[in-house]
Amino acid sequence: MRLFRPATVYVPTLAGWVVLAALLLAPPVWWGFKGEAFLSVHAPVAADVLVVEGWIGRDGIQFAAKEYHKGGYRYVVAVGVEGEGWRPEDQSDFAKAAANVMAAHGVPRSQILEVSLQRILTNRTYASIKNAREALEATGFTPKGVNVVTRGCHARRSRLVVSRVFDPVPAGTVTFWREAPTEVRWWESTARAADFFSESLKFFLALLWG
Repeated sequence: MRLFRPATVYVPTLAGWVVLAALLLAPPVWWGFKGEAFLSVHAPVAADVLVVEGWIGRDGIQFAAKEYHKGGYRYVVAVGVEGEGWRPEDQSDFAKAAANVMAAHGVPRSQILEVSLQRILTNRTYASIKNAREALEATGFTPKGVNVVTRGCHARRSRLVVSRVFDPVPAGTVTFWREAPTEVRWWESTARAADFFSESLKFFLALLWG
């Protein structure tokens, strides 16, 4: 009884190996150079609701206030997690702290909705945006468009979540940077590198599994 038989096996030539290596390496190389810009999309739409993610920091909230003053917004929804602040001396609630900074920069209190989320470990962005939608529904207001103010690499995932939660309302992003990406590459900044790797994984997970 024969357990083996002769067979012809094809292996790549040197040129074949080069082509295969190029096909395998091209996507990660492209992502390394272009991925941060892809994730950090700045693409606002015509909107009457501005959702502000409170975790982006005081400078980011001031940036959001400038966006509000460009006009056209009926409501600003400040979202955040209870028990967390930018610094120990800040109020321990991102939403409340963001609302206070927005008000200090000329946004009427009557147009600010504070949406605080109880501390959870996963799906914070989805839970925050879902609560923002429910807060708007409680006012009886139906948005024509929603822009979300967020920071850096978080932008594309935030827009993806907003578009799903507020569907079919158009969703856009207004993206804040702590440091100019044209002056410092992500691999030259520890914070940017951490954001890039973390958001790369989270974006693809959100894209594939919602």
